[in-house]
Amino acid sequence: MKTLIAILSLIITAAAHAAPPANDSIAKAAKFTGSYTRFENQNLSQATASPGDPLLAGVSAGKTLWYSVPTPRDSSTLILTVESVSGEGTMTVFSVFDGENVAGSLRGGFGKTFTAGATETLNIGVSSAANLMVMLSGEGTFHLTYRLGFANDFPITATTLSGDKGTVSGFTQYATVSADEPVVPDGEPAMRNTVWYKWTPSFTGTAWVDTNFSFINNSGDVLFGQNTPLHNTVLAVFSGASATSLSHFASDEDSGYGPNSRVGFQAQAGETYYIAVGTVPGQTPGYFHLQYYPGGTGGEIYLFGFDAIKGSILEDETTFPIYVRRRYADPAMSAGCNMADLAASTASPGQDFDSFSPNFTFPAGATNASWEQNTSITLHNDAALEAQSEKVVFTLRIPSNATLGSGGELVGNLLIYDDEFLAGQPGGLYFPQKNIRVREGAGQQFLAVLRDGSGGNAQSFFTTAQSGTATEGVDFGNFAGGILVGSSHGNVSFNIGDDFTFEGDETFTASVAGVGEFTVTIEDDDPYVPEPGTLSTVLCYGSGARHAQLIATVAQSGAVTGKVMLLGQSVSFSGRLDLRGEMTALIAPKGRPSLVLSLSARDADGGFRVELLDSAVTFSPRSIENARVQRYKPKTNPCPFAGAFTLAGGDFSTVKTACAAAIAVTPGGMARVTGRAFDGTPFAFAGLVDGNGELCAVAPSFAGKGQLAFSGPLPALVGQVTDIFVSFNRPARAGDLTKLEVTTSTVHSTVARYTPPGKDQYALDAWLGSAGKATLANGPLMGTTILKNLTITPTNAILAAPDAELLKLKLLPKTGIFVGSFIPPGAAKPLPIFGALTDLPALLGTGTGFFFDGKNGGTITLGKP
Repeated sequence: MKTLIAILSLIITAAAHAAPPANDSIAKAAKFTGSYTRFENQNLSQATASPGDPLLAGVSAGKTLWYSVPTPRDSSTLILTVESVSGEGTMTVFSVFDGENVAGSLRGGFGKTFTAGATETLNIGVSSAANLMVMLSGEGTFHLTYRLGFANDFPITATTLSGDKGTVSGFTQYATVSADEPVVPDGEPAMRNTVWYKWTPSFTGTAWVDTNFSFINNSGDVLFGQNTPLHNTVLAVFSGASATSLSHFASDEDSGYGPNSRVGFQAQAGETYYIAVGTVPGQTPGYFHLQYYPGGTGGEIYLFGFDAIKGSILEDETTFPIYVRRRYADPAMSAGCNMADLAASTASPGQDFDSFSPNFTFPAGATNASWEQNTSITLHNDAALEAQSEKVVFTLRIPSNATLGSGGELVGNLLIYDDEFLAGQPGGLYFPQKNIRVREGAGQQFLAVLRDGSGGNAQSFFTTAQSGTATEGVDFGNFAGGILVGSSHGNVSFNIGDDFTFEGDETFTASVAGVGEFTVTIEDDDPYVPEPGTLSTVLCYGSGARHAQLIATVAQSGAVTGKVMLLGQSVSFSGRLDLRGEMTALIAPKGRPSLVLSLSARDADGGFRVELLDSAVTFSPRSIENARVQRYKPKTNPCPFAGAFTLAGGDFSTVKTACAAAIAVTPGGMARVTGRAFDGTPFAFAGLVDGNGELCAVAPSFAGKGQLAFSGPLPALVGQVTDIFVSFNRPARAGDLTKLEVTTSTVHSTVARYTPPGKDQYALDAWLGSAGKATLANGPLMGTTILKNLTITPTNAILAAPDAELLKLKLLPKTGIFVGSFIPPGAAKPLPIFGALTDLPALLGTGTGFFFDGKNGGTITLGKP
């Protein structure tokens, strides 16, 4: 008995201490794969609350399980279905902004709650930019099904067809066949790339669906010799009580037009049918048109190909084809109609074309002739010079056993261009090559122009330069050209100059009246002479979530040495600029895939194009910035941006002021940035100011787990204000209300020059007397705004009347920073205050900062009474 009790005790103890599921934390998330994955019996009751889990509305999510979503295609739909076996909880989808700091860069929070025994589905439109994580929180056991595809890639998301008759269009290129789609019986046509629809007819009787006139590309164009391939489609119809319990009803591969498909079945009014449109395995996917309609009708007849005019139809082309098509037709029924030219034609029958009045008969059955008939208009090539194009207007009429498309006669218009052209009149002219590259100093160049048809008068070309980096009259010019009478080809000529100055490659685009545009890239043949000095800039990587700072020295010899600071480490590199002013270096930080740094000179004055290629990401792998070499020396060439500046971070999400800082720039171009972030995190790090006045500063922060980056132009004059980007990569924090919204963000921040006040001067223009005001809002004040009157002394001491909030402020006049504390209503603990003055006449003199509690920053604004 004691042995049995001991065994039961061990079993109970083992059950009580069962190991948590493998995907209990975000770092060990289970992976969805392909377009469909199903996880059975996921046990939340055995899960735990992990330190890296985000908060939901400021509250701990409790026990959580995690799943990662593969990178979707553009314009995809993520479909998540939770089937609760027991218990209840919440399913939440987050986007990940920084793949190297997953837990600390969660954003979004698309959520769906579920209860015991219930099934809930969450549909989210996503793109290839998305990096998604799914979190389940709560108690109990559940099944989780994942689908990723187009909006109607699955039966469960089938598009609803409206009415008893209509046409919808789709595309099978990226559609899939998932493991949970209904099975097509053996002997029926196999399917892939399926797109789903559901149809509830209001009639009982024969129903038809077909994909007639579906082509591989979107034009569906068999006119004018293009002969676009038809789409080899396959159709299947299913019935069932729901999208997850479907039975095969009927299938077809090629009973329609060409390899298009057609299915007929007996429909019951009010019953829903699921229709799958796919591509035959081994064939090219493409576009399709799905027609659905009741039987017992001869259909609609319409003209094809006249929604747009064919450009440049010359009168010497002899004939012009016309296609007439039938749709929504029961194959047991024949139909017909007539076509005739109208008096509205400006072309003359018998002189410009042969008059016509053909009859069309669509036989019963399922041949191509049952869906399409054709004829042609015979053109006459006269010798008369006709300045204007002429038009043949024709119409379908007298339908039998059918209706005309759109409920009435369909009219077509055919323009006939004369092949004896006036100068400047369009004649089907075009450039077979529109983009060319030439070397600087190459002299006269010729670009071919072709004519659609051999007829035509002589024509000279008028050419104008439109845009580009090259300069007309220096780098290129002297346009000329034309085409001879009766010739099918001519040319445009132009000269390429040689300026003997390094400029890098330049481009220009020119327009030729009646022909089109062409673009020329001029390859500079002048050697690059290095401009020595220091080069610095800030670049993004990790799909823009992280920032790296480049600091490099360019020597007179072209040698480049420098470092790239990223991930809390400094990676050195070296290289040499070639005769084109270009070099590439491999940046290999520890614990991360390598990056490729490229420098490319843009002019002879030290301008560079700097590119950082991140091999670890597929979305936005390149970061490109412009930078300029600077040679600041304190005595001989001091930095014109030397001096003091103040920075007040702009608002983003729920945080109205992101940071505040003082910036000190030395005559040598060195910058020192000192301040605090909205959550109280201090920062103090060095950067550079380049030759364009761009501040470049990146440093690890948030206890080395995050990053701050400053990049943008400093104001050159007092009274100016500039906009600088401040980027935060801020790790997750327990109890942080803002961490779902403010993790990795870039904010626009106001930067102004700061001049310390002299004797008997006030630090703000608004402080014309001894009175000012402080406005406090946001953050812990929960939407309440508090105004405080201030007294300012001649020494810029700031005093506030003592009260329950005990506002205290102290100005540091040398830097423009102010600090202090404030007690929110109902609180006992004072909150620290930090801010910066932005004393600009245009702004009427203000100071902007925040009071913080370690979670989010409230806003404080100093100004006039």
